[in-house]
Amino acid sequence: MDWNVLFYDFGYVAVAFACIYFTGWLVYDKVATRGYDVAHSIFEEQNMSAGFEIACFFTMEIMIAVSAMSGEGALQKTAEGEIVFNYALDLEAVGVTILFSNLVFFTFRYLASKWIASKFEGQIDQQGDEVKFNNEIFVQHNLAASFFSVSFMLIMYFMILQEDFLGIHLYKIESYYNMGSVFGMGAISYF
Repeated sequence: MDWNVLFYDFGYVAVAFACIYFTGWLVYDKVATRGYDVAHSIFEEQNMSAGFEIACFFTMEIMIAVSAMSGEGALQKTAEGEIVFNYALDLEAVGVTILFSNLVFFTFRYLASKWIASKFEGQIDQQGDEVKFNNEIFVQHNLAASFFSVSFMLIMYFMILQEDFLGIHLYKIESYYNMGSVFGMGAISYF
């Protein structure tokens, strides 16, 4: 067993899980779903729509973390002209990518929640509750609302595939145009 490879790979796993936990799960559980007990909804009520949204959220987070690992893409030229792999730059790329993806996802989710609240303002659902995005997922068990949230995750994932935040692949400006195009096409698909 090669311990160097194990510690090398553990760095990626540690950075990815720390970023997913602190910028993903805690924000999801404490801020995005404020007022709803996510664990109770999934494990005790066996709410399929909540479980589906959470499972897709973590799946997309892991896919984003894996796609952010540049491997050979984090090569740098030293002052002596030697090309070396920059491990810290690659770990930074993983962390920044997960952070950005969570920022985009939670922004999408917040805007969708506000849009739904304004569209159904003053309307009451069949169980006497005001129509809200989280209420549809966690109380009404509305699977369609979960699919709506998952579509944000898919748009975000395909946007992230286009990114080059740290300039590793030397197409930083073009990657922003590509990300904007993916976002635009995704936004058009909602109308």
